[in-house]
Amino acid sequence: MNARLRAVDWAQGLLLALLLAAPWIGGAWLPRGVEALFVVSAFQLRLMDRRRDMRPGPSNWISHIRIMPVRLLPYAAMALVAFMVGDRGTAGAAIAAAILGELLVYPLVALLLGKLPRYGALAALILSLAGSSTASDETGRLLLAFAVGVTGCTAWLRGPDGGIRSMALAMLGAVIAGMAMIVHPPSVPGAWPALLICLIWALAHVSIRRRRPLPWRPWGSGARFTPRRAGLPSPPS
Repeated sequence: MNARLRAVDWAQGLLLALLLAAPWIGGAWLPRGVEALFVVSAFQLRLMDRRRDMRPGPSNWISHIRIMPVRLLPYAAMALVAFMVGDRGTAGAAIAAAILGELLVYPLVALLLGKLPRYGALAALILSLAGSSTASDETGRLLLAFAVGVTGCTAWLRGPDGGIRSMALAMLGAVIAGMAMIVHPPSVPGAWPALLICLIWALAHVSIRRRRPLPWRPWGSGARFTPRRAGLPSPPS
């Protein structure tokens, strides 16, 4: 499987572009947008670094940063945009959560979940979503969004990928989370990251959607423009 998921990359790029345009289009939705970018960035990080155990040596605690340091630029861009729109609380929370997430949360989660089966990763994801609904400050909320992205990617890597059934289940989860946000607004802190991870799962399945298997057929029987080869002459009897 390719380490890049094209649909998820496009969604991350579009989200980052919207965040960078916040000073011109309004920043009322900026905190939720920053949370969404934390989820998708953590998902992409775990997709890039699929180790099941820590590498030896103290310097390898930050080996995921050394692989692609340019990946940290969106965090700085988020903080700069939040500062430009006057939301200094979101700016400080984004920087603090990025530092703690990259240096503490990700190495610990990668170590604890590296060898867990799919259901263990799903249990960790549920715990992260439950924590998001009870987070009291913005830094904690962003850290839990980071954990949702990492555990969500781990659960996705353990499960079947590219199937229509899996994609439909991910879309159903997104619809349920969206309806919960509309019907019961107090559920937004927990339903919003659940909606995000379900949408990311759906986009990931779209990126590697499998073609429908076809039964084996003789040469030329299923090709429209392929000439049928003449059979070899039978040997004389």
